Amino acid sequence: MTMGLKASDQYDVKLNTPRQYDIAIVGGGLNGMALASALGVLTNLRIVVVDKRPVTTRDHSIRIGYDGVDKIIDLIDRCLIQKTPNVKVKEAQGLRAQLHLWRKHNVMTSAIENDLSKFVREKLGMEVYRDETYGVTEENYDAFVASTGASIIIGSDGDKSVIKKVIGAKRVEELTVGHILELKYKVVAKDFEARKPIKGSIQATIAEGWDFETLPKKKPGEAIVVSLHKFIDLQTHLSLLDKRTIDIKGKPTEITKGTPEHAWTMKELEKLAQTNETAKKIHAHITRYFNDHHIGPEDYEKERIVSFPLMIGRSDVIAVIYKGKIVILSGDASSTGVLNRGGNKAFIEAALLCEEIMDYWKTKLAENPKTLPAQFERYKEKCRLLFLNEKWWAVWKNRALVASEFPLKVFAKSLKWTLYLFSIPFRIVLYPFRGRF
Repeated sequence: MTMGLKASDQYDVKLNTPRQYDIAIVGGGLNGMALASALGVLTNLRIVVVDKRPVTTRDHSIRIGYDGVDKIIDLIDRCLIQKTPNVKVKEAQGLRAQLHLWRKHNVMTSAIENDLSKFVREKLGMEVYRDETYGVTEENYDAFVASTGASIIIGSDGDKSVIKKVIGAKRVEELTVGHILELKYKVVAKDFEARKPIKGSIQATIAEGWDFETLPKKKPGEAIVVSLHKFIDLQTHLSLLDKRTIDIKGKPTEITKGTPEHAWTMKELEKLAQTNETAKKIHAHITRYFNDHHIGPEDYEKERIVSFPLMIGRSDVIAVIYKGKIVILSGDASSTGVLNRGGNKAFIEAALLCEEIMDYWKTKLAENPKTLPAQFERYKEKCRLLFLNEKWWAVWKNRALVASEFPLKVFAKSLKWTLYLFSIPFRIVLYPFRGRF
């Protein structure tokens, strides 16, 4: 049997008989799995999730805010109180408890995706297909829809969404609110936490010259992944990018080194620093951080050094009738947020869409509606307002962080000299006793 061949017009994911679903979710990231979980516990809809990634690829720490998690928790609570038909009470309570736990800690994105995938598979019996062969492309989209038989297709496949391309949606209201230097590495040193690594944006800014850090809470035996971020100007960002041609599978390919897709390692950055003054300063900055925390090359691995613009933007089409099916974008496919808000927005939009799908299914009048149902018109407006809120938040938070950088550095230096001056009398008193202790 032919599987979902990439760049072809064939698609067959060996779906279980009768191979008929109500909803097909493309993308098993935070938004896709949160939506699948919420719909799975609150409805009896037949749902399938496909993702071209065999395993989760987002491996960084986020702190999920109350506004994100609480949207789904509130929806679950309302359905339990109102005794909404088809709610799986035990599973809904289990999902609620897990969401409530995540709101307390920094959590790895990969852990959230994996936990939700396991939940929908084991607790709800939902089908989640993860492999490149299940990837939906512009070429095999029609075959994918026919294979699933779904009447609602949800594109939750990120900022570079294939579903967004299929329906001809474009990115609008783009805004660059700044640029970021990111150092990410995996800790292999067993005594790392005993060294008291910095935690929190204020400490990071004062002590180390980093603007914010994410250090996840981890289970025993798990490796720590640390992400450090520093605001940089446009000139620094451009100086860290290097266009070059490399050999990929026997074919010369032009890439841009220093981007998230092609990150620098410490050795590569050190080599670049020999001819690039900006790279020299960044390499010295990172080296100083490692030295201050007594972190040697043997203590970490898989380091990634990149710079990227902090951008925010939205799709001009959020929901539409396309070839007789309702097609909806959610998560980063609908709009992109920045500065730790991506995870929050993923949960918020999952809750908003789940609620509208539940309402739509109660009053579903046609298998293939000619016009977009009112529920999804509401969802479009809610997404637009959410984007405007996130845009305002991103712009002003970035301005505040940039504005606070210089005063914090001045304060740090002043504090250092103040402590030094206060220590002088004690140094004088203790000077005759030097070497006796």
